[in-house]
Amino acid sequence: MTITSTFKGHGGWRRCCCFVFGMLLAISSSSSAKKTSTNRRLQEQESNNNTNWTWNNLKFITFGGSRSYGVGLTNPADSSFSALLNNANNKAIRNSTPEYSAMCLYSMVGEYHLYDVIVVEFLREHATGAMMDLGLRLRYRFPHAILIFLDYWYPDEFYYKPEGDKSFGQFYEERRMPSYDVFQPEVLDGTDEEDWGYQAYNRAVLQEAADHSNAFVLEFPEPNNKKIDSLKQYGTLYLNDMRHFNEVGHAFVRDKIVELLASLNYDSSRSRVGEFESKDHCELWYETGSMSNFQSNMEMIQFKPNNQGNTKYALEVKPGENESSGTRNAIDIFNPWGEDEAYLYVSYMATADQNYYPNALAEIMNSHGITTASYILNTTIPNGGDTEIVTNYKIGPVDPGNSVVHLRILEDTTTTEHYGVYIVGLMLTSHQYHERIAADF
Repeated sequence: MTITSTFKGHGGWRRCCCFVFGMLLAISSSSSAKKTSTNRRLQEQESNNNTNWTWNNLKFITFGGSRSYGVGLTNPADSSFSALLNNANNKAIRNSTPEYSAMCLYSMVGEYHLYDVIVVEFLREHATGAMMDLGLRLRYRFPHAILIFLDYWYPDEFYYKPEGDKSFGQFYEERRMPSYDVFQPEVLDGTDEEDWGYQAYNRAVLQEAADHSNAFVLEFPEPNNKKIDSLKQYGTLYLNDMRHFNEVGHAFVRDKIVELLASLNYDSSRSRVGEFESKDHCELWYETGSMSNFQSNMEMIQFKPNNQGNTKYALEVKPGENESSGTRNAIDIFNPWGEDEAYLYVSYMATADQNYYPNALAEIMNSHGITTASYILNTTIPNGGDTEIVTNYKIGPVDPGNSVVHLRILEDTTTTEHYGVYIVGLMLTSHQYHERIAADF
C-alpha cells in the first residue's frame, strides 16, 4: 500500500510516498477494517460485538470544535462524548476549524504520549483542506491507531421553504414549548416533505482526508426524501439550538465509537508511535500565565475577559515605547528548522467595541536587523457583540535562527478603555493556512 500526499514539512512542500507507513497500516488491518477501506462511511447498523472484548483499557484523544468541546452542556468534563470515552484527552477548541490542530499538533499532543484511538470532529461546514494535513500528521505519529472522523449532520442544516428558507433551529425555537428542553417533534406536525430543504455540505473534503489517512467515518444516513422522519429521529440528540449535541447525543456518539471498535476487536497491543511529520512551537499562556518556548520583556498581567469568569493572562503591549532607550515591546523567537522559513501567528484579545482596545503593529526582525514581515493587529471584530474573544492572525514568515517580534501601539490610547493590547499566545509552525485561524479559547 502506498500513501501519497502533499504537505509542508521541514524541506518545504513536497510529495511523500511512504510505502513503509503503508505496510504498517496493512499489518494492523483486520478483516472488518479491510472491508471498510473501500467504503469507510459506517452508517447506523448493528455491529457484531465480541462479548469478550473491552475498550476500558484504550487511550483516547479527541480533536474538534464546539460540539466536541461540549458547548451547551452543564458539565462538559463529565458528559461530553470525550469524557465518556475513558476521560479522553479532549483537545477540542470552541468555534474552531481544523487549521489550528493541523498547525499545532506537536504542541497539542506532546512528545511522550501514546494513543490507541483518535477521534476528529468539526462542524461539517468547517471541514476544510486542513483536514487532510491533520489526518496525515496524526497517521504519521500514530501509524496503528484507529482514526475516526465524525461527520454527523445537524438539524439546523434543514430549512423551511414556506417561510423564506428559515433554518430549522429558528423554526423550532419559534414553535417549541419553552417550559421544558426535551425535543418536541410535534412542531413538525402540519408540514409536508416538500416544505423542507436540506443544505448538504460538500463531504468530499472529509472523505478524501479519511481515505488518505486510512480513517473511518461515522455518520447519520443522509435524509434524502425522509427529511421529516430524519428530523424527528435525530432531533432528540440535540440542544435547542439544533447544532450541538445534548447529553443523549454525546452518549450516542460514544456508543457508536465503541461499536466500531468492538467490530474491529481492536486492542492496545497494536499501538505504537512514529515520528512527527513536522514539529511546531505553539504556546498559549492565556490560561496559565507561563511561557516556555518564548521570552519577552513585557509584563504578564492578569485580567478577566468581559470582567467576569476566571482569571486569564496576557503580555501587555504598552504605549510609549522608545527604540533608542531599548524599551520596545518585544518577544524573542527562534526558528529551528534549518534553511526553511517558519510562519508566525499571534493570539490576542479583540472585541466588537472599537473603543475597547487600541490597534497595534507587529513586526518580525531577523538576526540581521531586517524586517521580514509586519501586520496590524486589528482588535475590533465585526459583528462580535460585546464579547471579548481570542483571535489569531498571521504576522508572516520567520527566517531561520533568532528573530524578534516588536509590537507598537498605533493610536491615542486616551480614547480607549484599555491603553494596551493583550497578547495571549504565539504559534510558530512550518504549516500555514488562512490569514486568520479560528479558535476561541
